[in-house]
Amino acid sequence: MKKIIALIGFIVLLIVIAGIIGIPVGQKIKSEEILGERISQDSQTSEQILQIKGLKYYYFLLSPDGPGTYGWSFYKFYLKKGGNKIHLSHIPFTPQKNDVLKPVLPVQESKKWIAAMLYRIDRNDVDVEITIFDEIKICKTLIIKGCIRTTTSIDRWTDLFNYGITFKDGNTKIIFHTIDGERVFDISKEIFENK
Repeated sequence: MKKIIALIGFIVLLIVIAGIIGIPVGQKIKSEEILGERISQDSQTSEQILQIKGLKYYYFLLSPDGPGTYGWSFYKFYLKKGGNKIHLSHIPFTPQKNDVLKPVLPVQESKKWIAAMLYRIDRNDVDVEITIFDEIKICKTLIIKGCIRTTTSIDRWTDLFNYGITFKDGNTKIIFHTIDGERVFDISKEIFENK
């Protein structure tokens, strides 16, 4: 008898947990966007950074509106090499923070990529978070304060070059145009150069 009561209690507990946490019932991909591309010297192969947006659906027994299926947005990032996709789960981009500025740039003669997100936005300057990563790890994260905006148009807010950042030498050097002057970061050495 105790075993039956324990089993019933366990089943009730599972129903309550599933009712509160939800049971995954599927997902739907809404869009796939190329954020950046690296083309090989033979121009035959390429690597792409992809952002996939979609909805995950969960069934809830206990919700304010009663039992039902509800969806939540998700974003995932991949490195596409030929027909293979490598999930970049170590990349910390989330739409709740700020969207990734476009484009995500390849670093010449390496496997690294550069991505940027807005950290703080003001009318004339912004703080920018730069992430340098490869398919395995994040190599470096920089937060540069006071980058001078080249325009305050909100129509171009996803344009990376609008935010006081330029690149040279095949994207191996990042130049930050800040309210305190120019700062140059060398990606291969992972240091700021003296001007």
